[in-house]
Amino acid sequence: MSYPLIAGGKVFVTVRNVSAFGTELYALNAADGATLWSYSLGGFSYWSAICYENGRVFALNSDGLLRAIDGDNGAVIWSQQVPGLTFTSAPTVFQGVVYVGNGSGRECAVDTSNGFRNSRNERLVSQLGPGFIGRSRQYVRSANDFLQSGRRHDEDVYDSVQRIG
Repeated sequence: MSYPLIAGGKVFVTVRNVSAFGTELYALNAADGATLWSYSLGGFSYWSAICYENGRVFALNSDGLLRAIDGDNGAVIWSQQVPGLTFTSAPTVFQGVVYVGNGSGRECAVDTSNGFRNSRNERLVSQLGPGFIGRSRQYVRSANDFLQSGRRHDEDVYDSVQRIG
């Protein structure tokens, strides 16, 4: 089960698919817990993660398939296969760009409006952990317990690395 994401009066969560490999995304009514809709994310393992911006849930499965899903009705708006072999880090979204890290040490940036990759915003990083974005900087935790940060949109590598583990 993923962490719950709460937005727009709903709780979004991914859970293991009980009948096959992969995961499912559920939207629950935050007031009473009723299931509003669900969507099978598939994948060859039981991992997936989500983030949210402007009424859309961005779901990444273990195979690197990133989807934009309408938070109100569960309709898929677009899907994009992002490059890489392993995906175990949650996507992060900020100001119209979804950032996805892969096990190959590369961050992929995807435009939220159309699903197109935005190579201008991609960076070479170590394996990403859950990230967050400040006013002008992006922060990610790597698999080896280093916090990396860099200015958004204007450089190719992170300029600050600090051991946190």
